[in-house]
Amino acid sequence: MRRFGERANLTLKEVVADNLRRLCENDGRSIAYICKAMRISRSQFDRYLSAENLPTEGTAKTIANFFRIAEVDLFQVGFRANVNIPTEFEEGLRNLTHLPAPRFRSGIYFQFYKLLSDLSQVMCSIVIVKPLGDNLGFVRLTSYSKYRYSSGAYFRGRHSGLIVERHKWLYFSAVNMVPEYEPSLVMFRWIMGDEDILPGKASVATEKGPVVIDAVLKRAPADLSLRSAVKMARIFPGDAPIITEDVRRLLEGSPL
Repeated sequence: MRRFGERANLTLKEVVADNLRRLCENDGRSIAYICKAMRISRSQFDRYLSAENLPTEGTAKTIANFFRIAEVDLFQVGFRANVNIPTEFEEGLRNLTHLPAPRFRSGIYFQFYKLLSDLSQVMCSIVIVKPLGDNLGFVRLTSYSKYRYSSGAYFRGRHSGLIVERHKWLYFSAVNMVPEYEPSLVMFRWIMGDEDILPGKASVATEKGPVVIDAVLKRAPADLSLRSAVKMARIFPGDAPIITEDVRRLLEGSPL
């Protein structure tokens, strides 16, 4: 099968390798996850990353579709997968972050909400809050699952975004980095210095459209490691020990 640039020298391989590394870094997910999603073997992908081989036309198309770029971009020197923001939206984005970042504590949090399909069960997501330049960013992981035939794992939801504060409410605005790349908005009532448990609302995507439901954000124990925390990003029965009485009351709509 003919390969892109088969008459070219090693420089083209290095260009592709550099572009692939940059795309993977921007994506934020593991190389193992990316290979699994594209159905490309890890050893084959490693040869592209190390500039040993060039992808075939079919493989280049697969890679381009996954990263949402044009196939030709993969072979351009210094390619950058920049997002072009229309001028009329730039002011709105500046207004979103022009105030100082909320002094909300960094760390690991649990986010709870009831499943619409079965109100006796509760989804627990893991929220990692951390500074992002002058802003406050977060990553929310949902539905931890093990691959059936490997030791790897993945998340069905990996929302990444910013936290802004307006009128004593924290707005967690994000986009899912896993297809279908849907946006999300979760809001929690917040009094500065109180991060133990926050009541709020979450917009949940359904086949019929978004639905707003009760949600609770609770700070994880200080001694809980990230590795242990991510394995808790799953569905629990409503009476599970992790669903404490204060969380249960807020999910029922009752005040603390």
